[in-house]
Amino acid sequence: MLSFENTDTAHRRFVRHLHRELALRLNRIDTTPGRRVMYEFWDTHLTFEKSWLARLNYVNQNVVKHGLVSLANQYP
Repeated sequence: MLSFENTDTAHRRFVRHLHRELALRLNRIDTTPGRRVMYEFWDTHLTFEKSWLARLNYVNQNVVKHGLVSLANQYP
């Protein structure tokens, strides 16, 4: 469990640090230095159903866009 005293700044710093470390490690594994990883991460609270559904659709359709499957429901 994570707990932050000053939620706004501590959370932002933690997420920024996490993204940076993950990007560096993934790029090192794939031998692709400088590649952008998780640069469109949404650090928001989804309060509207329409926003939630739009993001869910984006995630589901991403496998189709990248050619892993022809229909999203075919992805395991």
